[in-house]
Amino acid sequence: MPVFQRRRPLIRLLSFFLAALSVLGIVTLTTLHSRAYYQEAHAAGRLRTMLQLGEHTAALFPVLQKAAAVTQPTLFSEQLAAALENSSCAQQSLDALPGDGASYRPIYRFFRQTGDFVLYLQKKLSSGAEITAGERSTLLTLATWAQTLSQQLDTLTGDLLNERITPERAGEKLNDIQREALLTAELQTVPERFTDFPVLVYDGPFSTEQTEKENRFLAQKEELPRSEAADRAAALLGIEPVYLRYEGEDEAPIPCFRFYYQNQYVSISKQGGYPITLLSAAFAGESLFTPEDAIEKAKTCLEEQRFSQMEAGYYHIADGVCVIQFLSRQDDARCYADQIKVSVSLTGGTIVGLDSSAYLQNHHTRELPAVQITQQQAQDGLQKDMAVTYRGMAVIPKNKKELLCYEFLCTREQETYLLYIDCTTGKQADILLLLQSDNGTLTK
Repeated sequence: MPVFQRRRPLIRLLSFFLAALSVLGIVTLTTLHSRAYYQEAHAAGRLRTMLQLGEHTAALFPVLQKAAAVTQPTLFSEQLAAALENSSCAQQSLDALPGDGASYRPIYRFFRQTGDFVLYLQKKLSSGAEITAGERSTLLTLATWAQTLSQQLDTLTGDLLNERITPERAGEKLNDIQREALLTAELQTVPERFTDFPVLVYDGPFSTEQTEKENRFLAQKEELPRSEAADRAAALLGIEPVYLRYEGEDEAPIPCFRFYYQNQYVSISKQGGYPITLLSAAFAGESLFTPEDAIEKAKTCLEEQRFSQMEAGYYHIADGVCVIQFLSRQDDARCYADQIKVSVSLTGGTIVGLDSSAYLQNHHTRELPAVQITQQQAQDGLQKDMAVTYRGMAVIPKNKKELLCYEFLCTREQETYLLYIDCTTGKQADILLLLQSDNGTLTK
């Protein structure tokens, strides 16, 4: 018998043995990888819980402030409901956090007492009793504590998630497990560090509201090919279309083509070819342009992109970028649902951001209702200590509908508010708390 034939069973056995070792190794590596994956996923989940705690705390401040300022019972009840929801959700987030629960006790007590006080006011309101000045003062006190805690949580999570951690670990890249362990340890020191702080930054009036699920402005527009969409994206970026990279397309919420060029992402609507979003990762350095310069550049951009008759509203500056809210106007009323936000670099004077989704979904010619009360009658319904500095008209989104309102810019005790009185019923429809600083004006 040839030698190779005598060795064939041995070779076959050795092959099976090596194959088994390979399979065992793969299974072991897979198991280790899965374990690491689930550990990482678990830590990431707890990180999200911590971030949610910060979001609910931040949301408490404006609703408590607004509850202290409104007089109309329905609107007051809405603010109380929002406060109760956020305090309850914040308590649930605390319950889900790891570590020594006793360390969180002062924070937990704050959310519980806030919820208890809000429930007390809701019962009092439902019984027809009047909310006293002292109770409104308590709401303002709770709002101040919510604001303080929010700032502490925002600084803590922001520093860690952006790698701005202790000097000993500066520049160190952390995975989610390491982030979660550090954040847990730091979070337990927050109750000891309640201090005064500047007002937080929020977005412009009604920036998150949407009244339509359909894209009303685009409904009758002609659908264009991808090549034409690329031409319009390139024109927005100031480059030749050949330099764009096609990223794909989306069908919801607005059907569009997506493009990319040097850390800039652009989406162009399939119908009409309007820019929906422009996102840029460009870094802004020293401010060389003024907010007024930025507003003019943003207006020019909107006109070039066929968004006509847009009126600049509020703006805010952050990290060298001026974010401006533009609104459409019908007759004498601002239409807050039809808004576009444009971001302008104050270093280069270039457009680094744009969001027209609200405008494309909501803009249309409205059938406005007949006014039933005068502007003076509306103003007479405000609290007596509210000093009115501006009066106008506005169409505002509310509960998936729109209301024609008188708009009043008011000040009281160093706080500034936008109050909206329904032109047909005379009732307070909404209230916004303005955040004013050297960097602009935004709302809560």
